[in-house]
Amino acid sequence: MRISKRVLSILLTLALTLGLLAVTPLTINAASTYTLTVNGGFGGGNYEPDARVVISAYPAPTGQVFDKWVADDGAFDNDESATTTFHMPAAHVTVTALYRTATAYTLTVKGGMGGGNYEPDARVVISTYPAPTGQVFDKWVADDGAFDNEESATTTFHMPAAHVTVTATYKTAPPVTGYTLTVTGGTGGGTYAAGVSASITATVPAGQVFDHWTATGGGFADPYAPSTAFTMPAANATVTAVFKLAPPDTYTLTVVSGAGGGNYASGAVVTVTAFVAPAGQVFDKWTMTGGGTLADEYSASTTYTMPVGMASVTATYKAAPIATYTLTVANGTGGGTYAAGAVVVVTADAPPAGKVFDKWTATAGGFADTYSQSTAFIMPAGAATVTATYKNEPENTYALTVANGTPSGYYTAGSSVTVIADAPPAGKVFDKWTATAGGFADAYSASTAFTMPAGIATVTALYKAAPPDTYTLAVVGGTGDGNYTAGQSVTVTATVPAGKVFDKWTTTAGGFADPKKPTTAFTMPDSSATVTAIYKDVKYVGLFGLNTKYESNFWNWFKFVALFGFIWMWFI
Repeated sequence: MRISKRVLSILLTLALTLGLLAVTPLTINAASTYTLTVNGGFGGGNYEPDARVVISAYPAPTGQVFDKWVADDGAFDNDESATTTFHMPAAHVTVTALYRTATAYTLTVKGGMGGGNYEPDARVVISTYPAPTGQVFDKWVADDGAFDNEESATTTFHMPAAHVTVTATYKTAPPVTGYTLTVTGGTGGGTYAAGVSASITATVPAGQVFDHWTATGGGFADPYAPSTAFTMPAANATVTAVFKLAPPDTYTLTVVSGAGGGNYASGAVVTVTAFVAPAGQVFDKWTMTGGGTLADEYSASTTYTMPVGMASVTATYKAAPIATYTLTVANGTGGGTYAAGAVVVVTADAPPAGKVFDKWTATAGGFADTYSQSTAFIMPAGAATVTATYKNEPENTYALTVANGTPSGYYTAGSSVTVIADAPPAGKVFDKWTATAGGFADAYSASTAFTMPAGIATVTALYKAAPPDTYTLAVVGGTGDGNYTAGQSVTVTATVPAGKVFDKWTTTAGGFADPKKPTTAFTMPDSSATVTAIYKDVKYVGLFGLNTKYESNFWNWFKFVALFGFIWMWFI
């Protein structure tokens, strides 16, 4: 039997297809999740593509209001609502809550209620006052903005970005005529005249909650209240109560010292995050009241499962631990674990036979006295090793101990050792050296030579109370210069030049007992001072060719009067 080429081609294609299917593995992709990051709000996490995620903005900063959500991918149910649903894309995505400066404008309502300060585009419910006798409400008028229904006595006004006045206008009441009001989903239906306010009440079905009222005409005092007043239009009207599924009960979660608080249903898993720890502290753990469950109470960011009821979780902190480092002491004692800056006493072991202590060495840190067998070591910010080193014992050497100074060590008899006193304590000055043996070149010098005796010796630096501070007094044109303590009384004396007489004293500081006396007491200030004697020229009076000093000096005046008397008697 011959097979046509067309049939053969079909058979070969089928065989190849089946072969490829046999060797091609079947791959099933597991569902992928992507990260949603929420800047300025709650709801972040890992979600599958097209997941519906409820996100909420943090409370607006002072002086601002929520503006809108923005995202680099995905979509919002309502990007102008602080709490909305986000449609997750098949990619990592960041959504950000934006805020704007709160701006309010004044709404003035003439002939009605609802006036106040509102932001642009705010929806404000306004209502008329009762109509004057013989009149009924006609309509609302405004110089800006818009109404949901300008012919309804109670309506919603759309606030413009400006101060605005709305006015309720009235018209003559028409003859009383009854119109039918039908209430669907509630009670209050009947026959009413136009302009009459009818009380209506919604009848809420099980498992639902009241949402709002709708009407074919007329207006509501509050369309979002289950029991409200309805203003009857001049026509038959039907009002309908609209319901929605009752949301699950929510409870308040308060997060103290952290973020994540809000209102949540029982069983909701909430991410709570502790604030940054205060200076010198670290996060310790979470505590809670009202029940609930923490995934990890010792983690600064963890999840909390909401209980049936209000609850509170609190982030607690503890003092940050102080870092410590290991000190190893070779050939001595004092090793251990210490904080940086700790003062540790290290002591060298007794020298081996034929040896004497030489000095300390260290890989880091510092010593109070490197050459003292027992000294203080300042711990560095890291592990350190200090080592006591020894040297061969010299012949005929003796131990010298320097108290309140340096250097202690071993010296031969007769050797000259320069001893230096430590800096004096506050309020003290160096006084002198004392020694149990040996001698000093100058026992009253803080740094001097000490002659080592043929035996051990101890020299001690002694201190005494510091003398009071003195200040320099310079006397210009007189005597009394010197150095004096503050408050000391100093006698200053003017040195009067020829042809001058003393006038007064002046000073840069301090004071005089009498600045007009050439010799007086000066009280020294707590600083250096200069006092100056001021002089003035001698005045003369010419009389009959004689020059006689016209001064307050008694003797000069006596001579002048005697001369005048002699001349007077001569002429008599």
